[in-house]
Amino acid sequence: MPKPTVCAIVPTYNRSALLRVTLDGILAQTRPVDQILVINDGSNDNTEEVVKSYGDRVTLITKKNGGKAAAQNTALEHCTADFVWICDDDDYADPKGIEILADMLDADPSLDVAMGNYTFFREVEGKRIFTDRIFGREGESNLKILFLDGMMTNLAAMLIRRSLFSATGPFRSDVGMVDDHDMAIRVLRNAKAVYVPKVIYYYRQHEGVRGNSVIPLMPCQRIFAWVRNEYRLDEYTPTFALTWDEKRRQRAALCERACVMARWGLWHEAIEDFKQVAQFDAGPMSAEEFHLIEAVPHWRNRFALLIENPAYVAEMRECSALNDTGFAIVQAFLCPTIWGARQAFLQGDFREGFRKMRQLFIVGGFRGASARIISSIKK
Repeated sequence: MPKPTVCAIVPTYNRSALLRVTLDGILAQTRPVDQILVINDGSNDNTEEVVKSYGDRVTLITKKNGGKAAAQNTALEHCTADFVWICDDDDYADPKGIEILADMLDADPSLDVAMGNYTFFREVEGKRIFTDRIFGREGESNLKILFLDGMMTNLAAMLIRRSLFSATGPFRSDVGMVDDHDMAIRVLRNAKAVYVPKVIYYYRQHEGVRGNSVIPLMPCQRIFAWVRNEYRLDEYTPTFALTWDEKRRQRAALCERACVMARWGLWHEAIEDFKQVAQFDAGPMSAEEFHLIEAVPHWRNRFALLIENPAYVAEMRECSALNDTGFAIVQAFLCPTIWGARQAFLQGDFREGFRKMRQLFIVGGFRGASARIISSIKK
């Protein structure tokens, strides 16, 4: 039997200076890539010249500029291979990357997706400087949940059966630069996937459009509003709760869902779930559940949405006032804030320290903030 074929899809727009590195990396794979589709999304640089220099090894498709999602959908229409590899136009792959992933899919026909890790790199005075990254979350092996936490790995570090794209539907054009995260979530929802702890791809950090951009909040909320609407509660069950009795499993899943929604700024939905968790009749909450809440990252502009919205703050205080469990939930949620304040004061950054303390009192009120401060001092 011949080996399944691999198609590399490279959507590109005005990246001719970096595109050659990407294409050379694809052509250097130890498992040859059978089809290479470069979708020129209306570039006005010399992209066509660069691609045509590869002759018939690379297929060029030029279209009117319509965004990355549209370019990838165009490529999928022209893809004839068994496995699909989505590549960015400014990164490069490890020579053995596709061999590693394809061998896993070859060995198990029931697998839909094989994925590995990626490493950041930047070029400084002609030299490549590499930076390791943390993959996933300690103790959690459910890949679907890990992608709800964040973009656990890049699509360029994944090999996906083409049939799965047909079943999942096209890339969404209404979620901007997070269309890859949306696709990963949708693909993995009903897929059998496996992760191998190998670096597959090297992800370039630079001063371009992607390099310093902040992930926009509204498209993320659009994605996760859909997730909340579509996912069954049991799909959020964290690995640590799989062997628990049904009631406790449901509460752990609620806790996970609340944390996912909080991470993406859907505070009303998150707090509603926290309230349900507080009133759930399943015995005392576990250390693992509280750890989930403590680990909700107060990053970028997510936490600011809570702090700056009196309605959300009032809902959080309502949760705290429900009962002892509700109070403990909010205390756990405030753990990163008091830790951040403490670190700022120790480093002499009193402005940041007092800013964190203000946040503590806004969310926790006098009782909650005082209890959190006393607990921190005791530790």
